[in-house]
Amino acid sequence: KELVRKQERNIQPLSDDYIKFIAFAHWKIKQAGQGIVGMITNNSYLDGLIHRDMRKKLLEEFNEVYILNLHGSVKRKDMTPEGKKDENVFDIQQGVSIVLMVKNEKISKSIKYMDIYGTREEKYEFLDKDDVYSTDWQELNPKSPNNFFVPKNVEGEEKYNKFISLASVFNKNNAGVATGKDHALVDFDKDSLMRKLSILNKESFFLLMDNFEVDDSLKEKWFDELKKNPIDEQIKKYSYRPFDNRFVIYNTKILQRARDGIMKNMLQGNLSLITTKQLSGNNFFHSFITDSISDRCLISLKTREVSYVFPLYLYSDLEQQNLLNEGAKSANFNWSMFPSMYQTVQPFTSKLTGSFIQAEEAIFYYIYAVLYSEIYRGKYQEFLKIDFPRIPFTKEYELFEALVEKGEQLVNLHLLKSRELNNPITKFEGKGNGSIQDVKKENNHVYINVNQYFQISDEAWNYYIGGYQVLEKWLKDRKGIKLSLENIKHYCRMVTSISKTIEIQKEIDRLYPKVEESL
Repeated sequence: KELVRKQERNIQPLSDDYIKFIAFAHWKIKQAGQGIVGMITNNSYLDGLIHRDMRKKLLEEFNEVYILNLHGSVKRKDMTPEGKKDENVFDIQQGVSIVLMVKNEKISKSIKYMDIYGTREEKYEFLDKDDVYSTDWQELNPKSPNNFFVPKNVEGEEKYNKFISLASVFNKNNAGVATGKDHALVDFDKDSLMRKLSILNKESFFLLMDNFEVDDSLKEKWFDELKKNPIDEQIKKYSYRPFDNRFVIYNTKILQRARDGIMKNMLQGNLSLITTKQLSGNNFFHSFITDSISDRCLISLKTREVSYVFPLYLYSDLEQQNLLNEGAKSANFNWSMFPSMYQTVQPFTSKLTGSFIQAEEAIFYYIYAVLYSEIYRGKYQEFLKIDFPRIPFTKEYELFEALVEKGEQLVNLHLLKSRELNNPITKFEGKGNGSIQDVKKENNHVYINVNQYFQISDEAWNYYIGGYQVLEKWLKDRKGIKLSLENIKHYCRMVTSISKTIEIQKEIDRLYPKVEESL
C-alpha cells in the first residue's frame, strides 16, 4: 500500500478483506520458507492498476503461480468470447478467480493462467472434472511496472509510451462530482429542483427527504445549509450523462464530493475534456466534452471507469469573485511538455466552420480529434485500459490544423451547438401523447410506445460513448415521462450529432496514420 500511496488518490480497494487474507498467507509462507497457498477470491487484483505492487510482491515471493480466472462479474458485465452472458459461480456481483501459489526454491519461476467463461453449470462441471495437471494453462510473462496477472497484447507499447500523457499535458485534473444522493440533489428541471429544496418547514423537508432515503444527520445539515443562500444561486447546469444536461444543487457542504478545486473553473466560459484512467471492458469509447460542472459517472457507471475532468482554462480565485470579468484565466497546459511547434501555434480561422480558433483551443481540439480516431482506439486499447490516454503530437503543421478542424466539429456536435444540427436527419412520427413506455427497435424505427417512433440507423443506435449506448440510455432514463416539444427537438439533434460524429471519425482515420508517420 505504501508504494502506491504517492501515485493514487484512492487506495481504499487495497483494504479489501480478501487482500488482507492473501497478505496474511504471504507472510506465513515467508516465515516458513516454503509452502502452498490456495484461495478463491475476488478477481479484481489480477488486472487492477492499484494492485500492481501487490502482484509484484507475490511474484517475488512465490516460484509458481496458477490463476484460474472464473470471471462472472456483474459490475464489469462480463461476456463470453461468443458474446453471451457470463455467469458467476456464486450469487455475488464481483468476478471470481482461484489462485494457487507455490514457494519452493528448487522450482523455477513461472506464472500460468486460464480463462473459464460460460454458465454457472459449465464452470462447475470444469472444476469438478479438471485439476492442475489437466488444465491447458497459458504461460504469462508479467512486465513491470504493472505486472498484470492476465494476458496482455503489448504490441506497440514502446511507441505508445513515447506519446505524451494527458496527465502531463494538463496541469490540473480531477474526478467528476459525486452527489451521494442523485435522486434528491439532481433533477431534469430547474424549477422542480428549486421546489424540492426550498421547503421552509423543517418537518415537511424531512418528510420529503425520507422519500430519498436521506439519513437524519444529512437532513439536518442540508436544511441548515440551504437556508444560507438563495436556492436559485446554488443550482447549476450539470452534465450528468452524454447529451443529458440536468440541474444540481452545487453546494460544497451538501455534495459528497464537490471537487470544488477543479469545478470552480467550470462555473463560467470553459470547456473540459472528459475521459477515464482505467477501463473495465475492452473497448475505449471514453472521451466526451462538457461546458459545465459534470458527474463522476458522466461517461460510465462502471466502478473503475470514473470520469475525469480536464478543463481547458483555469480561473484565478479573484476571477471567481467577479464572474463578469473574463480577464484572469490561463490555459490549463504544461507548455514545457509539448514539442516546440506547439509553443508557437498561432490563432487561425477554420476553413470548415469559419470560427476564429485560439492557440490553446486548437491544441484542445487536436487532442479531442485524436481520441476519436478508431485506429488510435483499436491500436492502443490495451494501454488505454490502464492509464490516462497518451497523445501523439504531429510535427506537421498542416496535418495539425486539419485535425484541429475535425476536433472543433466534434466539440460543437457534442455540445449540440453545431449549425449542422439545425436540420436534423430524423423526426418524431406516429400518433400519441409522447409518453415513453417500452423502448424497442424494429428495423430503423425506435419505438417509445406502441405508435410513436424515431427513425434511427443501426450504426447510430448502437453507438457508445463511454459505457453507455447513448440513444437508448437517454430514452430509457425517461421511461414514464411525456416528451415535450423541446425534448423531441433535443433527441433529434442527438441522433444527428451521433450520425455526423461517425462520419467525422472516418475522416479522422484518413488523417491519423500520417500523425504517427510524422513523429
